[in-house]
Amino acid sequence: CSALSLKHGTSGVGKNLRQAFFFTNDGGTPVDLARFQATCTANAAGSESGDLAFYTTNSGTSGEKVRILSNGDVGINSSSPTSKLDVVGDVKISGVSTFSGNVNISGLSKRLLIGDITGSPVNYLGIQQVTGSSIKGFATQYDNASVFENLQGSMHQHLVLGDSTSGNNGTIFGISLTESGTTYERLKLTGVGDLTVARDLNVTRNLDVAGIATL
Repeated sequence: CSALSLKHGTSGVGKNLRQAFFFTNDGGTPVDLARFQATCTANAAGSESGDLAFYTTNSGTSGEKVRILSNGDVGINSSSPTSKLDVVGDVKISGVSTFSGNVNISGLSKRLLIGDITGSPVNYLGIQQVTGSSIKGFATQYDNASVFENLQGSMHQHLVLGDSTSGNNGTIFGISLTESGTTYERLKLTGVGDLTVARDLNVTRNLDVAGIATL
């Protein structure tokens, strides 16, 4: 049993049925401030389909804000969504978001920031797409350390900036690489000034040593 039922007198693709909500403005004129509208998209017997759109009026102009297609795709500021949720514009999520599948970033130079980028300390994961459909690098920041990673096939190149442990004894500048699952530290500068170089050190100018030099 339906409390309210709207029925179109004629059949056909593109026919609309709408329910509007009118309010009277200060000039005494009734204005359609909001409405929802059903549209027939297919009327073959046994294969009928229809969309449902929601309209609101902003600053005197009425426009479609949300559309639900017959296949269940929902568009916000999009009248032709191509996903279960297709949003044109910014999205703000204050709660917990769980993704069970892949997160795809399309378009050149798009960023994905995860976490609190305004607090102290700043904690976030930033992913930068720099070429084609491949994500070439990302940065992770935690406490006072930032880790930048560049992906080149099976080789990952790491750059660490900041103090990673208390007491300023951790790495404040480090370079390492991971190849086939094994990480190799190439250079590390600690907060107390110790410098560790894993391979040959080539100096093209003078090298001044204030302390003991062991060769």
